[in-house]
Amino acid sequence: MKNYVVIGLETTGPNYKEEQIIEAAVIKYDANFKEMSSFHSMVCFNRGKAKPLSDYVKKLTGIKESDLINGMSEKGAILLINNFIDNDSVLVAQDASFDLAFLSKYDIYPDSYICTKSLTAQMEPSVFFSLKAICRRFCIQLHHAHRALADVQATTELLKYIFQLEVKYIENYLMKFVGREMNFIPANTIKVLDELEFSKEN
Repeated sequence: MKNYVVIGLETTGPNYKEEQIIEAAVIKYDANFKEMSSFHSMVCFNRGKAKPLSDYVKKLTGIKESDLINGMSEKGAILLINNFIDNDSVLVAQDASFDLAFLSKYDIYPDSYICTKSLTAQMEPSVFFSLKAICRRFCIQLHHAHRALADVQATTELLKYIFQLEVKYIENYLMKFVGREMNFIPANTIKVLDELEFSKEN
């Protein structure tokens, strides 16, 4: 039976080639969404390579440089996340293109993934798809947006909600959003759906 590995990453910026992770969280669930194991940690800067946290990131996440001093290395955090993934795992992320891009830096390419933002877009084309906005619309609790563990918990509840509805494209599908460049397409992606075309069809 499938299990679900829900991940959340906070980073210094969106470009996975230039930026780094500052907080990581993962919760692994069985097929009935019973929690099996979890991991959460701040991630320290790569020595000599990291840029200072921007004011935007500090305001968005509430994370300060001082919070990262005792964090684990980025590589260590990613390899721990990888330990949660097995042959029966489906990796779940609110924005799979974003999170899986950072995993790819360490040659981690899950066979199966679910992007909850893309699933939501199938139900509500052409609306705002931040996790905070989605949770507000679906009455899902999100205790602190843009903090890794809180985002993982909310993403889990969102996935459970979506599974009660009729959604056609689930595993290994992405939605391309108008006005937002997609910098990374995960390995094993079946198709990238176009938001405008999908909206016309539905």
